[in-house]
Amino acid sequence: MTDLRRRLAAEALGTAMLVATVVGSGIMASRLTGVSHFPCSATPFPPAPFWWC
Repeated sequence: MTDLRRRLAAEALGTAMLVATVVGSGIMASRLTGVSHFPCSATPFPPAPFWWC
């Protein structure tokens, strides 16, 4: 049982790090280019944070 908890904790940590990297790179890219948000028409299925536009 301890092995399962350890694996789940590692998976959660890795997922959190990946999400932080992707979100951070998007924020940095928007600041470098001066664009306040990504256009909704850029992809047919925009990522969840950009469904509001």
